[in-house]
Amino acid sequence: MPQTRQLDSQRYFDRVRSRQARLGLARLRNSWQAGADVGFIDYFSDVPGTIPEKMIFNELAKRHINFYYNVYFGDIPFTPDKSERYRPDFLLYDYRIIIEPQGVYWHTRPGKFESDYVRAAMLEAAGYKLYYFTDTEILAGVETALNTIPELVNHTITGN
Repeated sequence: MPQTRQLDSQRYFDRVRSRQARLGLARLRNSWQAGADVGFIDYFSDVPGTIPEKMIFNELAKRHINFYYNVYFGDIPFTPDKSERYRPDFLLYDYRIIIEPQGVYWHTRPGKFESDYVRAAMLEAAGYKLYYFTDTEILAGVETALNTIPELVNHTITGN
């Protein structure tokens, strides 16, 4: 039986860097490289996710805010279409808030804006407030980004 080859992350990033150097693109930076510049320490290395998602995860844990990460939301109750199921990145059930970090690359692709808009409308109709942050906003300062949410700044405001 042939063995399957797995490419570990360090070898993958080394291959990406060498390809960029060959093509003369060494000065370009990827989002995973930008995360290294912000001094991010991953305290939850067993939690899967992108660097901006992990930064929000760490900040919410540091603030002692109860949240669910990447949890299955389930069927939207008022629609007959059972394919309308969502998995929000951060669900703050006490505040009835959903936080979605969005990669600039993936969420600017054709057709993605419309699907994000429909998803936001469904979740807002279900009684949740949605807050979207781009990966560049999070990498620039996760504390500043989360401080734009009034419920997290003033803890006397609650969702219910």
